[in-house]
Amino acid sequence: MALDSSSLKGRSVGPLARQLRALFDQILGTPVATNVNYLQISGAAAGADPAITAVGSDGSIDISLTPKGAGLVQFGVFTGGADAPAIGSILMKDAAGNNRKVMVMA
Repeated sequence: MALDSSSLKGRSVGPLARQLRALFDQILGTPVATNVNYLQISGAAAGADPAITAVGSDGSIDISLTPKGAGLVQFGVFTGGADAPAIGSILMKDAAGNNRKVMVMA
């Protein structure tokens, strides 16, 4: 359902406000007085990438993806290949908070 000012004329926005609040609580978590860091989800035009970005008052903000139970976080498609020289690395943190370098090949 698309919303604009004409669709709200003569209607109570109380139920809509409650539904939006419930949606935000699901996405952002239950708000508390000390929440200053959060995720911003941005859409994109055709040909561009949408983004999930950490924003807030801290200078550096990690993003933690924690699956449930034995679930795993999935990224792209694995492509096996012959050994190749490393051209760099991407710094990530493991579940214990230790920095790890993921090798990037040419």
